Amino acid sequence: MISNIQIQNFRGFYNHSLRFKKSCIIVGKNNAGKSTVVEALRLVSLITNKYRTSVYKKRPTWLDAPSGLIGVSPSIKNIGINFDTIFFHYGSSPSIITAEFNDKNRITIYVGDGGKIFAVLRNSRGTIVKTRSKALKLNLTPINIFPQVGPVQKKEMILNSDYVKSNIGSHLSSLHFRNQLYLFPELFQKFKEAVEETWPSVTVKELIATGELDEKQLSFQVRNENFVAEVAEMGHGLQVWLQIIWFLTRVSNNSTVILDEPDVYMHADLQRRLIRFLRNKYNQILITTHSTEIMAEVGPEDILVIDKEKPESTYANTFPIVQTLIEQIGSAQNIHMARLWNAKRLILVEGKDIKLLKIFQNSLFPNSDAPFDAIPNMSLGGWGGWNYAIGSSMLLKNSLNQNIFTYCIFDSDYHTAEEISTRLDQANDKGIFLHIWSKKEIENYLLIPSALQRVIENNLAKRTSSPSIDEIEQRLMTILSEMEESVLDAISSELLKQNRGWTAGKSNKEARKLICDSKAQEESIISIASGKYVIKKFADWSQQEFGVSLNAIAIAKEMTAQEIPNELIKIVTSIEKSAVFKE
Repeated sequence: MISNIQIQNFRGFYNHSLRFKKSCIIVGKNNAGKSTVVEALRLVSLITNKYRTSVYKKRPTWLDAPSGLIGVSPSIKNIGINFDTIFFHYGSSPSIITAEFNDKNRITIYVGDGGKIFAVLRNSRGTIVKTRSKALKLNLTPINIFPQVGPVQKKEMILNSDYVKSNIGSHLSSLHFRNQLYLFPELFQKFKEAVEETWPSVTVKELIATGELDEKQLSFQVRNENFVAEVAEMGHGLQVWLQIIWFLTRVSNNSTVILDEPDVYMHADLQRRLIRFLRNKYNQILITTHSTEIMAEVGPEDILVIDKEKPESTYANTFPIVQTLIEQIGSAQNIHMARLWNAKRLILVEGKDIKLLKIFQNSLFPNSDAPFDAIPNMSLGGWGGWNYAIGSSMLLKNSLNQNIFTYCIFDSDYHTAEEISTRLDQANDKGIFLHIWSKKEIENYLLIPSALQRVIENNLAKRTSSPSIDEIEQRLMTILSEMEESVLDAISSELLKQNRGWTAGKSNKEARKLICDSKAQEESIISIASGKYVIKKFADWSQQEFGVSLNAIAIAKEMTAQEIPNELIKIVTSIEKSAVFKE
């Protein structure tokens, strides 16, 4: 995938850089430079799509650069860029666009007067690629750009195939939609299946050619619910959706896919549907947009804010920054309300538990259209945040007047069965879906010997033996045994705090009983000891004995779906399916 791009002396950019992620929503105020970024990427796309077949030659005479440069100059015909005002502040040539990929391969594109271009390719070692045979070894990620499109033409005659192919990625694409379908019949079934998967009420019928040999007209029949008609008679949103799906049908999953303001003509529901369909399907997704709905579907860390006045565009990282941007764009919509409206769910957890829940969701529901970290979520900081949970739930019900599910997950810590029962009753009264872990905290569910062994084994230095399952289990038992006194003290202290009439002796006695019960059930205190502390002590041992560092996130990522405990599976499944917690 493309990792970063530097734009110099190009349109409104003097010297500007951008870093791209696997998923990147590109936003900015009007005239911030989004269109210029897409134009720069369009030039990079031209090179990635033609570098294997282009002729490699010395730098052209118009370019004032080192004489040893060798590169390619593919045709810019139908690229859809106006080169008349290409240089910064009407300056002189060249414009320079440098794109680097995650494997460190690099393309430098020089743009001269009149749209002359010359591109130099370098491999991961920085060596200039001088021949077509060397270029074949680069394996650059293909970049495919979906242009801004509009509704299709009312009528469309069969056109010259070369003309249709040459304009397939240009602003003329909408005018040739039926011709493109006609030109690639082998993709029609795949296109039909994708449309019907993403828009269940729509059925793709057939493409028909009628008329005389030289005057054939194309007709594309579509059904939406009970209405069957030619595509031009359908709503503009459906027309644009069909064109997007057709574009995605043609591109490979290992490519970088760029959509330039696809939200135009599309209802909010379609915008959300598009993001969910694209998620995790392609090597990289870059989308330019003004849409609050699209921004609400991703985390702020994936929203790249373009600002040509700065040397580098940066990611929003927090929702207050995104909200400020939305107001600058001119929308009155609230990003937090939009996310709640879309997800219909709010997740309240302790600490950073949402990261662990997201990992388990990835294992159990790899194709989910609502990643937990994209659903509005907040950290309550423990049982003390219960009133905040109640207040949040009541606020949502009163302000949105919508059925928003509030999920709340607490550690059990050392709370008594009576306390837990009371809290669950309160949650039921307030309409909050509350779950309290049966183990002390979520980290206790990560203490799976087979997963711990794989974390070490997969990160070992060569020629180093990994520990056996028996060794892992023995180390856990040793850690838990060493913790027993501190766990006893913690339970006793909590019981004394909850039962003011008790003496220290009584609370100690009850604490010992709880420990004995735990050991009778599981032969250890593995459910009531601090899972965080056990992982810390295990990580210390792993680092000392094997030179492998680990943490809760690494363990969770290593766990297979079969290793995830049933209690966790039930909770993740309930949130995924917007269902109630079943205790």
